[in-house]
Amino acid sequence: MIKLYRSLATLIVLLLTSCAYMPSGPSMIASAAPGSGKSFDQFHNDDMKCKQFSQEEVSEISANKTSAWIVQQRYDFSYLQCMYAQGHRVPID
Repeated sequence: MIKLYRSLATLIVLLLTSCAYMPSGPSMIASAAPGSGKSFDQFHNDDMKCKQFSQEEVSEISANKTSAWIVQQRYDFSYLQCMYAQGHRVPID
């Protein structure tokens, strides 16, 4: 019976500690639009590149169990910064 409780406790700990949030993409607020003179293909390629860049930027803070809101905010900022640097239009607050 004690082995069962230990196994169950170990399983619960593993499940709780493995929960790290990783954004699947930018939020609606962080949506970008093609820049002047940019084709849809250029926009699509830059979008994929900037999503990968943003995933890399937040991977460390996500692993540290930072709140999902903060991870998403950091992801959005990285994504918009990358898209702007590629010459695309981004929302300005």
